[in-house]
Amino acid sequence: MGELAAPTLVHADSLIFDDDAGTLSASLLADASHETPSLTLDQVIAILRPSSSSAQQPRFNIVVGLVEDSAAAAAAAASAAADQQPFRLVAIQTSADDIPPQLASSVPRIAQLPAHLARGADGGGGVVDYVLSTKAGAGRAVLFWETALQPLLRVAAQAFSENTEPDRLVVTNSDDSVREYAREKRPAGVPRTIVLLSGDGGVVDLLNSSAPPSNEDSNNGTSSPSSSSPPPPPLPTIVLVPLGTGNALFNSLHKPLFTGPSELVLALRTLLNGVAAPLPTFRASFPPGSRIVKYANKDAAVEEETTPPDVAAAEAQLFRQETHVDTLHGSIVASYGFHASIVYESDTPAYRAHGAARFGMVAQELLKTSHPYAAQLAVRRRRRSRHHHHHHHHHHHHHHHHHHPDNESGDGDVDGDGNGDGDGGRLEKIPRATHAYVLGALVSNLERTFTISPASRPLDGQLRLVHFAPLGPARTMEAMMKAYDGGKHVEAAWDDEDGERVYYEDVDEFAVTVEDEEERWRKVCIDGTIVDIPRGGTVHVQREEKGLFHIVVDSSVL
Repeated sequence: MGELAAPTLVHADSLIFDDDAGTLSASLLADASHETPSLTLDQVIAILRPSSSSAQQPRFNIVVGLVEDSAAAAAAAASAAADQQPFRLVAIQTSADDIPPQLASSVPRIAQLPAHLARGADGGGGVVDYVLSTKAGAGRAVLFWETALQPLLRVAAQAFSENTEPDRLVVTNSDDSVREYAREKRPAGVPRTIVLLSGDGGVVDLLNSSAPPSNEDSNNGTSSPSSSSPPPPPLPTIVLVPLGTGNALFNSLHKPLFTGPSELVLALRTLLNGVAAPLPTFRASFPPGSRIVKYANKDAAVEEETTPPDVAAAEAQLFRQETHVDTLHGSIVASYGFHASIVYESDTPAYRAHGAARFGMVAQELLKTSHPYAAQLAVRRRRRSRHHHHHHHHHHHHHHHHHHPDNESGDGDVDGDGNGDGDGGRLEKIPRATHAYVLGALVSNLERTFTISPASRPLDGQLRLVHFAPLGPARTMEAMMKAYDGGKHVEAAWDDEDGERVYYEDVDEFAVTVEDEEERWRKVCIDGTIVDIPRGGTVHVQREEKGLFHIVVDSSVL
């Protein structure tokens, strides 16, 4: 592991930017033995520019970049070891004044470690843990740590003369190990940063294992600390390094920044240069008898078997793991209907092997059935908002209006914990006995290209509900395709056919009473976790005011 982690730090006498190729390369000193590294601007993570404190240390810059998986990169480093190198960290050190203007204008310059990575004087500051989820996505977390992130931290440690070694490096090999990590007892009052190399599942595991100890036992919902205790400890801070399949939370928080750099380059920029902000969450409350359902193979040997032709066959080779549940916290999505079914039915090891394609494969099967989900849906809309009716959201300026004025001025008290949470009106029933799609979102995107809630802005904290009646396979497919086209489904209407449309509205709370006879259709999805609801039971989803975590974002989204 130590071998891999030594980054190639190339000393260059100058940096050359080639406008035609759009690449930055190092003009090397005569005795340089390495290949000449070259980076596109989109591959550059940052310019590390230590503020020089000592006279004998002249000013210098280190340009760090991430080269990902191109065949060219493997060919350039023609050594045998480089054949299998999806990630390579490049670091080029050069004298201080020598930064090409193209680079200076588009890449963060960093003079010291950010607050969430700083350890404080004498190591008395915060704790920084790195959690690597080996099961996430294509299973590349450990490789990314060894070949990209750890080398980057070591370059930063050298540049800034600061400690960047993890306090803990947790390599998780099961769903439960993130939870075990989150539940560990820790000294109060020590700020903690968790750098999470994972998909969305890692975040939901943290949210649901780390209830603050002060109100673990009290169910009165107040956030006041008990009289004996000092002010509440600082919330832990999450830094996301997206290595899952959909990476909904990361992609939504970074949506304005996707002008060219990859997800992982953006993640490393945010790690080194971002700021912590409260992560908005919702709480889903479940009726008695609700259970979290997970499937695991009875036998590890059938891990990569072909996908069974139908759910029944799939279930035969798997065993169900069930856990009773009454509450879950989420930061992404709470859904019932088509979306929950896709997540549920694609969560077999055989389907997971297909990555993001698994959702489309399962969606095609479910569209054939186009099951009408029997349930009662009720929503509580914001009382102060003048936009009660869906059609306010349908003209094309919807993302410039209605959520900004309300949110900026009164986020604290519109839905603040005792001042207004209960008086935003009653739950109003939606007059519809069956549904195709009911989805509440706190984020804009469920995948980088799938915009479920186009009005959502990073961290705006507004729960938005997308819902529609059974429309048949063709129109459901049309709505889904429009979501892939920048979120245009929210304007979809079939006035000339039967007057049906896709509804899209701001809500403070929604409730689903599940009536389906068949258990297969009584599933609710909370940030990817599937919960089985007993017939006649009601699930309530509402925005939570008390924060559980901070999350690090680029300062431009605040």
